Amino acid sequence: MMLFESLLALFAPDIIGDASRALGERASAVQRGLTGALAVVFCEVTRSAETDQDDAFTQFAQQHAAAPGLLEHLDVIFAAGDVAPGIAHSARQATSELFGQRAGKITAALAAVAGMKVSSAIALLAVTTLITLGFLSHYQMCHRLSVADLASQLRAQQNSWVCALPAGLTQDF
Repeated sequence: MMLFESLLALFAPDIIGDASRALGERASAVQRGLTGALAVVFCEVTRSAETDQDDAFTQFAQQHAAAPGLLEHLDVIFAAGDVAPGIAHSARQATSELFGQRAGKITAALAAVAGMKVSSAIALLAVTTLITLGFLSHYQMCHRLSVADLASQLRAQQNSWVCALPAGLTQDF
């Protein structure tokens, strides 16, 4: 199973449409931004998992994992015309902790590649960070993987998302 494609496939056209309306962006821009954001998060998570000491990554991922059931109900994220408030705070916090000061450069590159406002790229990166952490944490627990095993699987599959990285960020990952 290719993890990147599996997660990307969860974002059905109706969810892209909800995000498009909520962010005030074209659906095609949201799709490009979402794909780029997922690629960036997968790259950073792979790097974090590879350098993990004492299961710190597992604790981080579980702490910031999307609420139980959210992966099955992604339609609630943008359904109210904006990012759901409870999700937005957790998402911003997880993004800040995962990317640190590089978040600004990443969101600027996402915005440029997708043709969207930086504020929309910030929202997409935050939401995809939270959802990706939840997805991978769930995968790790269901398959009873150590962090090293998860990192190995991610590294083996990285070609599936490296090609989706926004221009200007490939050297950072």
